[in-house]
Amino acid sequence: MSLRAVIAIIVCKALRLLSRILKRGGTALPGRYALKVCPQLLSVLAKDVKSIAITGTNGKTTTARMIEEAFDKSGKSFFANRSGANLISGITTEFVMNCSIFGKMRKEYAVIE
Repeated sequence: MSLRAVIAIIVCKALRLLSRILKRGGTALPGRYALKVCPQLLSVLAKDVKSIAITGTNGKTTTARMIEEAFDKSGKSFFANRSGANLISGITTEFVMNCSIFGKMRKEYAVIE
C-alpha cells in the first residue's frame, strides 16, 4: 500500500472521528478529503472485498437489508453503507471505516446501495 493511501486512510478516520465528536454526521466529507489525498483509494481498498452493489430507483434499501439479513444469518462478515451516503465519497468513508490504518479490510463482503 502506498504512503498516499495510508495518509488518506488516516485523514478519513480522523475526520470521521472529529465529525462524530461534533455531532455532524461524518458520512461523506471524510471520504471526499481522503479521495483528494489518494484518488484511487476506493479501488485499492475494494480489491480485497467482495462487493454487492444495489442500484435502481425503488427498493434499494429493502433489498440491501434482505442481503444483510442473509449474510448475518449465514455468519458472513460484511459491512454496509446504512447511512445512505451512496455517492463515491460516502462509500469511500465506509470502506475506510472497515479497514486498518494500513488498508487491511476487516470484513469479507460489502453491501453497497
